[in-house]
Amino acid sequence: MLGADANTDTFDEEEQNGVAYLEQVVRATAIQVRPRVEIAGEESVHISSLSTHEGTTRRTEQYLVTPDGTAWTITFDFNEAESQADREALAESVLASWTWT
Repeated sequence: MLGADANTDTFDEEEQNGVAYLEQVVRATAIQVRPRVEIAGEESVHISSLSTHEGTTRRTEQYLVTPDGTAWTITFDFNEAESQADREALAESVLASWTWT
């Protein structure tokens, strides 16, 4: 999980910026903006992607959330063969127990 400074972007801007970052910096493919989910009472952007780093290909589920104006990116990496449904079920089961302190 990565934290950042204050964020005033809208959810649409966060989705656009997240996709651009994954395309341009990570060189990810199969990027999908998924339905937004709630994490501990806060709406979250959800982006899926496929990327290869040092010969290992992985599928990633990223959730971008901004409680109290601070942006956080929560990332789950999976084997490339893992289904979308299984990835989301695991990630969202962890996020269901999330609390902000």
